[in-house]
Amino acid sequence: RIDDDNNSIVCLSYLKEKHYIPDLSSFKQALKAISLVARHIDYTKKQREEMKELVKIQSVFKFIKISLPIVQPHRIIVKQGRLIKCWNDNQPSEVHVFLFNDIILVTNYVSPSKN
Repeated sequence: RIDDDNNSIVCLSYLKEKHYIPDLSSFKQALKAISLVARHIDYTKKQREEMKELVKIQSVFKFIKISLPIVQPHRIIVKQGRLIKCWNDNQPSEVHVFLFNDIILVTNYVSPSKN
């Protein structure tokens, strides 16, 4: 895969000079088509991985009845991690936060040893 268009044109020009390819324009068109397909495959793969991550997060909450479904076609996970909750003058407590592109989900943190 050649990511830089300038490098690909230089390579194709070299091949044409050596008489390996007679028509440079058809190879440029083929390279553009292949690049579009490769970008589409990369995009689709990324979408699939993001959906798998949402399903994984949703499975954590399978025993809890929440009215908000996590898995949505438009939703992606941006970041997740533990934070310290310090509001309402209560004692600080640890929470796990899921930041999505459209919502923030704040949950009570349960250590893995407690399941």
